[in-house]
Amino acid sequence: MIDGHYEDYELLAYRDRDADMLDVPSADAHISMCEECTERLRAIRRFEALLSDKNVHDYARRLRSAPPAMDAFVVATDDRLRADVDAERTLARLGSVAIDAWPEWLAFHPSRQTPGLVLALLGESRRHLNDRPETTLRVIAIAEEIANAQTDVFDLAECRGNVELQRANALRHLGRYDEALAAADAAYRFLAHLPAPTYDLAFASWARANVLFSMTRYAEALPLIRDATETFLIFGDLEHANRARVVEASLLCEQGDVERSEQVYRALLTFFENAGDTEMIARLSANLADCAVRLDHASDARLFAAQATQLFATLGRPSEATRVRWSLGNLLMRHGAFEDALGELEAAAEDFQQRGMIATMGEVLLDIVEIYLRRTEWVEAEALARTLAGVFRSAHAPLHHAQAYAYLRDALANRSATVDLVASVRAFVTGSSETDAFAPPLQ
Repeated sequence: MIDGHYEDYELLAYRDRDADMLDVPSADAHISMCEECTERLRAIRRFEALLSDKNVHDYARRLRSAPPAMDAFVVATDDRLRADVDAERTLARLGSVAIDAWPEWLAFHPSRQTPGLVLALLGESRRHLNDRPETTLRVIAIAEEIANAQTDVFDLAECRGNVELQRANALRHLGRYDEALAAADAAYRFLAHLPAPTYDLAFASWARANVLFSMTRYAEALPLIRDATETFLIFGDLEHANRARVVEASLLCEQGDVERSEQVYRALLTFFENAGDTEMIARLSANLADCAVRLDHASDARLFAAQATQLFATLGRPSEATRVRWSLGNLLMRHGAFEDALGELEAAAEDFQQRGMIATMGEVLLDIVEIYLRRTEWVEAEALARTLAGVFRSAHAPLHHAQAYAYLRDALANRSATVDLVASVRAFVTGSSETDAFAPPLQ
């Protein structure tokens, strides 16, 4: 050891659990407490993973054995860059007509249907993801048609993989989790056909982790997002690695390690502040507000919530600002400020309903039902539960969700509903699959 830290050869021995080279139990104790040695051990493992990646070696070997192929690759890259510029021009042209008219316009301009346009359309779809996920799906469907028209097998694999990644995100925002998982899996299958897919597959793992997170399947999501983070670090992509760490911190928070989650969020906030990334600053501020709510740090929660709301409004992300209002409403409810909480929650529910985000709206209304129950306002609670069940039925929401809300409605009508029942319904609609049936808590 030097200055109280293991040298690289000792860390290599530790990795191999080599008892002849060092005292393994002592090393376990030291490394569990030493961030420097832990990070250097991670770096060694990342470097070895890169060296052992068969896909990278196979791809490099093919390039070395066929120099003309490298020349062709350079030409293809130049062509791709020019096509990307043309794609941005095409997207600007499409912006002047309604989305419903895009397929017809593109049919008359087949030369514009390039891989670059697929990526441009997916970028456009992301603009609507948080506020109009249904619009996102329409744009994705158009991008899918163009992707399917690609004749080069690698272009087809890359385009379809990226289409499915974005579809998974949109379906997740709509609460259609089983479909979102299927899209994430489809993305993995398409991207696996690329010549050296390791980096691209990390995005598929990330997408699947996001969906599992939304389904409250935290134990399954955590190793996926950690693997994705490690891959981004291997390839030197620090930005995506830190974005993935946001998901990891969120998972830790939901698993109860709120203080550790807050530490990670604060470190990431510093990184993205230095990068000048306003969107990530807003998201991390919202996450820190949520941590403060869970830790009952009211002043910090209000401070971070106000910062996040202001930044989201500046960015033109009203639904994200609404999510912060929802979080603030939760804080006020926890502190017994029911009247103030109702104002925040009712505004959030109305906004989510207008945007077609019915699943999210339902979760907010459950918070309002809980407030009514805590104030023993049975008439108001029953009326809201009837409205909630009706909205889910008329919106053709998942049947198992509608059944859970109907059970709550009937329990309120019978004056047998409890706060525990509301919690059970909330856990069910946020974490169940479409094959699950709602089971009320035991009395």
